[in-house]
Amino acid sequence: MKNKVIATFTLLIAGLTGVFAQATDDPKYGETPEIREECLKALSLYREFRDQKNIDDAFDPWRTAYDICPKAAKTLYTDGVDFYAYKIKNSDDGAEQNAFLDSLLAVYDKRIVHFGEKGKVLGYKGTQMFKYRSNQPLKAYKVLKEAVEISKERTQPGVLDIYYRTMFEAFKNGEIEREDLLTEYLVISEYIDQGRSKTKEAYYKYYDKAKDNINEYFVLIAQCEDINPLAKKKFEEAPNDPENIKKLAKIMTKRECTESETFIKIAKKLNEIEPSHESSYTLGVALLKQAKYGESLTYFKKAIELSPEDNTELESYYLAAGGAAAAIGQNATANTYARKALEINGNSGKAYMLIGDAIAGSASSCGGNEFETKAVYWLAVDYYQKAKSVDPDVASSANSKIGSYSARFPDKKLMFQYSMVDGSGNAKKEPVKIGCWINQEVMPRL
Repeated sequence: MKNKVIATFTLLIAGLTGVFAQATDDPKYGETPEIREECLKALSLYREFRDQKNIDDAFDPWRTAYDICPKAAKTLYTDGVDFYAYKIKNSDDGAEQNAFLDSLLAVYDKRIVHFGEKGKVLGYKGTQMFKYRSNQPLKAYKVLKEAVEISKERTQPGVLDIYYRTMFEAFKNGEIEREDLLTEYLVISEYIDQGRSKTKEAYYKYYDKAKDNINEYFVLIAQCEDINPLAKKKFEEAPNDPENIKKLAKIMTKRECTESETFIKIAKKLNEIEPSHESSYTLGVALLKQAKYGESLTYFKKAIELSPEDNTELESYYLAAGGAAAAIGQNATANTYARKALEINGNSGKAYMLIGDAIAGSASSCGGNEFETKAVYWLAVDYYQKAKSVDPDVASSANSKIGSYSARFPDKKLMFQYSMVDGSGNAKKEPVKIGCWINQEVMPRL
């Protein structure tokens, strides 16, 4: 190795005579001819080893150039960061690694002194601080905060991403307030939007990724009372921007902030510009929570129409549509949707409950006389019994309805009146036909 270094150095010296002559007067290489000559030798030697990916031999001449001619080239600093990162990676000594990291961070400070670009370079520095010392997020946050305040919308998207993450981690450590995260979210989001609008389309993906990551952290700390006014403001600023609307809907849905009028407006707009079974279903649920049953049914129907057959959520769509239909007295429709849900899952207790509700809700309209009206409840109770037999999770609700509707069964007097009791005083073992849309038979009981 020693002979290789000597040979390389000899070749470099032989080829540098003309370069030295041309550069002896350039002050960026040093204050005196002697320093300038030494600087150029060191630069050439370290670059030769660097290009050979021989960092160990490149380091000492790099360090010489870094010390004696810091204005020689900006690549002194980008290479220096790479060299110290290499040394950190290849060291097993914690104290040595920390010393190398301190030197790496000092490279950024020295670069700012000699080449400016403070905002951009602080962004690099803060990112490295968090990479290597993630257990000290507040320190990285302070550096990144200064970087963002200087560069604003010119801040690189990856730096904005890490900046917000350091805020989140510092918040978890109790070092900054939740309100800071809420306030800074708007600022950072605006910088991302502005930066994206000024860059080439090929770079959009980096801004979009940063925005998604920031949103992930935001929803972890924000409450609905925080999100709703922010969403309202962002929606009013760009009510026809598909990307803006999709992101707002995603944030509010993930945080389950779906009961406000703001969400309804956003979800409706999203459904207009980009209809999908997911957005239709989400909007239907939001309207259902506001007791807007008819409108919610419209969107549940749309969700079903747009849904692919292999959608694993289709059972939920049918049940939601059935529930909304039952709420507005469309019991036959509710029954239809419940039975479609049973085609997907034959042990759906919720579907059997819904059928029972639809039947019980039709008692007054599906009975031709008092007996037939009350007989409808026999059938409804049969479905509640079936529901709890296949799904223990609905047992409590089923038992409650069984108790309530059993009290409405035909009594013995009414059974005698309609000849539904045999000579022994027991209910006849003859099925009773329930008419209208129900169109089923049920066995009488006392």
